[in-house]
Amino acid sequence: MNDIDNLQDYIDEVNYNVEAYINKNFRHVPASDINLDVRIGRVWVFPDERMVAVERGHSERIIEYYGGFEYIEDEFKVTIGNWVIYKSENEDGDICYRVDEIFEEDISYLNRVG
Repeated sequence: MNDIDNLQDYIDEVNYNVEAYINKNFRHVPASDINLDVRIGRVWVFPDERMVAVERGHSERIIEYYGGFEYIEDEFKVTIGNWVIYKSENEDGDICYRVDEIFEEDISYLNRVG
């Protein structure tokens, strides 16, 4: 096996692990449930960590356009594998108000959704 094959195996493993983590910890909900435009469709949310995730590509473009997420600075946005995760807080404790305001509403019921 050459280095390219090994790299692709590693990329596949990262994608698999990120997706498994999102499936385990995030809730897949209609965007309108977290006060985002219904045209966005469904998003993944992790209320405890105040994060929103979408798959890269079409879903990313839709949430950026209809959700106003195109203005989110890179320090609040993580792209890993096939996913984009928007965080309400960066490592320095700065707040991304566009993401944070989603969690200001009472969406505690999302923690109970299975």
